[in-house]
Order: sequence, then C-alpha cells, then structure tokens
Amino acid sequence: MTSARTELGSMRLRDESNSTQSTQSTELQRSSAPDDISARLGGKFSADLDALLKKTPSTTPLEQPARKKEPKPSTKDPMIRTFARLRIQIGNFDGAIDFIQRHAPEETDWLRTQLQLVGKGHWLRKNQKSDQPIIQIKQIQHPALIDAEAGRIARAIGQFTAFRAWAYANMIDDGDGRVQRDQLERIWQETHICTSKRHARRIINEGIEQDYWTFDKRTKRVYLSGQLKVAQKLTQSAINAGMSYLVETNKPGKRRIKVDLSGSVGEASANLYSAWMSTKDQEREGITISRDMLCALWNVSIPTLLKWEELAKIRKQANYAQQNNTSIDNVPSHAYLTLNRDGTYASSWRLPNTYTVTGDLAQHPRTGKAKKVRKAVQREITQAEQRGDLGDAALPVSGKLYFTHKRGQNVMPIKACSDYLRKVSRSNSDVFRRRYFHIGRRHNVTIFEPYDLQTNTQQTHVGQRVIRRESDYRFIDARESYLVALAMEA
Repeated sequence: MTSARTELGSMRLRDESNSTQSTQSTELQRSSAPDDISARLGGKFSADLDALLKKTPSTTPLEQPARKKEPKPSTKDPMIRTFARLRIQIGNFDGAIDFIQRHAPEETDWLRTQLQLVGKGHWLRKNQKSDQPIIQIKQIQHPALIDAEAGRIARAIGQFTAFRAWAYANMIDDGDGRVQRDQLERIWQETHICTSKRHARRIINEGIEQDYWTFDKRTKRVYLSGQLKVAQKLTQSAINAGMSYLVETNKPGKRRIKVDLSGSVGEASANLYSAWMSTKDQEREGITISRDMLCALWNVSIPTLLKWEELAKIRKQANYAQQNNTSIDNVPSHAYLTLNRDGTYASSWRLPNTYTVTGDLAQHPRTGKAKKVRKAVQREITQAEQRGDLGDAALPVSGKLYFTHKRGQNVMPIKACSDYLRKVSRSNSDVFRRRYFHIGRRHNVTIFEPYDLQTNTQQTHVGQRVIRRESDYRFIDARESYLVALAMEA
C-alpha cells in the first residue's frame, strides 16, 4: 500500500508539473513583448532569448497569394513563325525581328536561318531599342574549288549563276558525279544561290540548257558534267556569242583555286575577280594591266571593276612614265610636259595601275586536269578558226611590258628588259612595242622609263622633276602648247 500511494503521489506531482509547464509555455507564446518574457524568466538566458527571437519569422495575418505569370507562347505554335515569315516576305525585317524578340525569343535561331535564306543575313535593325539585343547574323563562307579562267568566261557570257551552282555541286559530290536534288537545294540555300524551291528549279533547268548537268526525274538525281566538258562548252559559247577574245589570250586550264562564291552575285564576282588576279600574280608582287584590257576580259564597265576592287580589298598602285625626248612622234596622245631641275623639258604620262591581292587564296597543290583542259580549249579554238568563226576583235598579245625588281633577284630592271627582248627576238615577236623598266618611287607613285633599243641605257632618274616650279606662267604656256600639238597630231 505504501508503494502504491507513493507511486500515485508521484504521478499527481508529475501531472501538476506538466500542467504548470504547459501553462507557462502557453503564456510565453501569447506574450508578444520580449521584455515580458524576460521578466517572467527572471532575467535568465537573456542572450539565448534574443537569438531565438531573431530566428523566428514574423507571422502575417493574411498572406497575399503569388500572382500567376502569363504563359509564354509555345515554340510549337505555328502562328508565331507564320507571322514572322509574313513580315519577311513583305520586306519588313525589322518587324520580324521585333516580333520574335517580344513574343518568342527562343525562336531566334529559326529567324536567323530565315534571314539567311532570303539573302538578308547582314540585316541589322535601324530602329532597335537599346534594351533589346540585336540579332547578329553570321555570314557563312563556303569556298569552292574552281578554275578562275573558266569562272571569268562564265561571268562574261552570262552563265555565272549556273557555273557557281555547278561548282558547289562538285564540292558535295563524293566522286561518282551524281548528287541528289535535295542535297543540291540545301547547299544552294546555304550559299544564297537560290532562295526557294522554285528558284532552284529554274537553276536546274538553266544548268541543263547550258550543259552543266543532266537531271533524272525518276530518281531525282543530278548528273554533273566534268571540268573538261564545262571548259569546252564555255569556249564554244564564247565563240558562238562573238566574244572569242575572251579565250584567245587567257585560256582555261589553270591550277584550281579555292574561292568563296556564296552570297550575292556582286560579292561572288568580286571574290572571283580577286582569285583570278591571284592566279596571275604567283609571286605576290602585283599585276600591271590596263583598265581597257580588264573591261574586255570581264565584259563589264569600269564602275563595276571599281566596286569589285573595293569589295575584295585589292590594293592599287599608280604608275607613271617619263622620258627626256619630248618629240610628239615618240609619246602617246595623253602625255604632258614636265620641268627638270636643269630647266629642260621632259614628257610624262600615266601607265596602267599595279594591282595586288591582299588576302592569301589557297591553290590546289596538284595541277589535276589543267593540261588536258588547255589542249581541249586550244582544239576548240583551232576548229573555230578553220570554220571562220573567229572574229577580228582579238585582244593584242603583247607579252611582258613592265619590268620591276624581283624579290630574291639582283638583276636590274633595265637588264631584265634587255634580256627579254633578246629572247623574244628569236621567235619573230614584236620587239618594237614600247616596254618600260622601273627606276624608282616618287611621291607615293612608281616611275618607269621607256626602254630605248638604240641606246640600251637609262636616260632619266627619279628625282629630276621639279613640280613646285611648274606653276610658272611661262611653263604653263609651254605645256598648253604641247597639249594642243598632241591633240592636232591625234
């Protein structure tokens, strides 16, 4: 009984203590001021109490529910691309870029592809807001391996579109000479040669008419013509069009070179023009050729050549000739009078520019079929000459006309000119045509002197002219009289 009473008493004491502690904890929770809690605890554990109060979050009577974000349009929604494509079709490229950036920025890559297909990969927004990023379209560069002379003839006779389409078709050919149509359309769209399936169909029909390939409608395969056949067809087309001068002096059959023919026709033509000059200038010392000759070889005007040279970043060096003999019979019609330091007169005239290609274009390490192509082209020209199809408008075959210092050689230009004339005289060539040798540079121009067969010596020097004294009225009168005499002689 004693143990039972003791156990019952202890249980009562435990219940009373538990009820007391629960009452105190309830009062602690109900009290909001930390001072009241400290007063109840009698100042004990004040530091721990402050730390606990800082960690407990403050409760708010009513929490506002988070506002739901409006769902963005799904990338699978066809209307997004439809609206953007309609803006591209009507030429509103700014509107297409703004629409995609506002409603579906994840479609930026798709928009970039669409702008490249229509040839507007370089388009940048003019009215773009500062807080919106501008879509940068990367220009795709696709080099094609071609014969630069064949490309020049195709450009001159109006077959450049089919020619560069044929060049890129050969780049994706695995060697069997046949390519699937869908592969051709894909590479043509990447290089901006065509912009739609209808455009690709026109190019395929054009290539069939001009013998660049044949097409099998059943298998959807394009069978490509070889390099030899294309060169023969280009030669025949140039002769039939009355432009035999395109192939008489500069024949196809050179070592092939890698050229980027993608982009617009102007950009591709500029790259081809630069590659053609690069093949003529193997030593990278420049090629000296007249504007008239370039216009005839490419069948374009001078403004077009200037535009190409600007796009291809071709450097131009001005050249002038001078001689002490002022006889009207020994100078061209565009010559003018100059004043020497000793008071005597000399004549000078402008020479063709020297063109230097800035970039390094990679030529194929092997000649390939170049020799066979040259023989085939020469065979076509000989047969046309026998038939009487060659016209009288052939370009003059002049040989080498300008002699400068060669890199790695110690031969003087006048000595090189003399040796060259001695060599060509054995083959009954025109040795009386005026040739020039380099004597120096003055005021950022190159000075040449005409070679004299009789004296075989240099007659002038680079610093003999005094330009500052040519403003004298007596010399001005003498120059005007000289120009009048030249005009009367012409």
